[in-house]
Amino acid sequence: MRYCQSKFGTLVLSNELAKRHGGKRFTATSYNAGSIQTRIHTTLYWFQRWPLLLTHFDAAHGALTPLWPATSPETANMGGEYLVPWAKTRDPALGKKFWSWCEAEVKNL
Repeated sequence: MRYCQSKFGTLVLSNELAKRHGGKRFTATSYNAGSIQTRIHTTLYWFQRWPLLLTHFDAAHGALTPLWPATSPETANMGGEYLVPWAKTRDPALGKKFWSWCEAEVKNL
């Protein structure tokens, strides 16, 4: 639970930092590095570990998400954004389509 709370806090604080100080010499973002194989998994039993080998990426891939806003000029105006691994979630067409789907799903509740 505390892990989730700390992730939530990071997101909220980066958004507030971007609002208060955005456009000044830095850009505040928060990110999800993705499902990454780390040494923490070495404490698991083999039968718990092997599915992670199939579904988690190596540490080099985990570094891509935080490196992108730190090194790319195109992220200069992305203050307050929540970045996800290897994909952008700000597709307006997808947002409208998903909203419509959600409305249809709860229409008869």
